[in-house]
Amino acid sequence: MIRRGWRSDGTTQYFLPVVLVGKSDRVLPWHARFVWKANMWSLVFGFVGNYFWTHYFYKMLGARYMFDTFRLNDVPIPCYLATHVYFLFYHSLSSIILRKVDEATGKLPTALRRAVFVCSVLILAYFTAYMETLTISAFPY
Repeated sequence: MIRRGWRSDGTTQYFLPVVLVGKSDRVLPWHARFVWKANMWSLVFGFVGNYFWTHYFYKMLGARYMFDTFRLNDVPIPCYLATHVYFLFYHSLSSIILRKVDEATGKLPTALRRAVFVCSVLILAYFTAYMETLTISAFPY
């Protein structure tokens, strides 16, 4: 059964911000808005990561992609598109968490505030890497 509603193929990150523009972004041209910059960063970083690093990572693990499709540098093209969606999710979630950390530590001394922020970034990075590794660990290569 096909449900109507939100699209799950990643297109909402392009179209939803065009329709639902925040108050602070309404005065900015589209190319100066944060959502545009975040999308472009995610596209560039995702392409570079997939093209130069992913195939090396999989060779080190002795793994390979199991589905047949067109490939670019031995990485399936759908993986490039999926990476963009995942990176936007990570970026959005980590931005929310780091803003909460920044707000919660606002009255601490500067050095302690920076230390907490750096530790938060390291914890988020380690947690993300661990969860990505955990989710592919049971896959039968």
